[in-house]
Amino acid sequence: MNIETISTKTGNTEQDGSATQRAYEELRRLILIGHYKPGEKLKIDTLRKLLNIGASPIREALSLLTSDQLVERLDQRGFRAAETGQENFEEILKLRCTLEEMALRESIANATDRWEENIVLCHHRMVRSPRDEIEKFEERHKSFHMALLMG
Repeated sequence: MNIETISTKTGNTEQDGSATQRAYEELRRLILIGHYKPGEKLKIDTLRKLLNIGASPIREALSLLTSDQLVERLDQRGFRAAETGQENFEEILKLRCTLEEMALRESIANATDRWEENIVLCHHRMVRSPRDEIEKFEERHKSFHMALLMG
């Protein structure tokens, strides 16, 4: 992804929310999609140029991401994307599967025609998404799963 694409996505208007919030959301997204690898240094100046946002909101966003455990603060040396391990991933996956199973069972128990129609529509959109457009597919994949749990 290039600087122009990210700057366009983050926007620069007041109605888009605070600069810190925009930086937080975009940095979170970049970490979660793997743009920044675990342990990779996150340089303020590079992020400032990439996101077209000032250094202070970037620092604030990185601090927020630290509390989310997506970023680690390095003593007097800045920030880096948080390290991950197989054990941590498996624990999160197990917890998520358990919670989503409970939510899906409740959704099925409370099923309505509207809920079912929404699932069919979201599934249709997901399977029609080109697999080479990863972000678009991931967005539709998430929408399908969220539709399953909406009931």
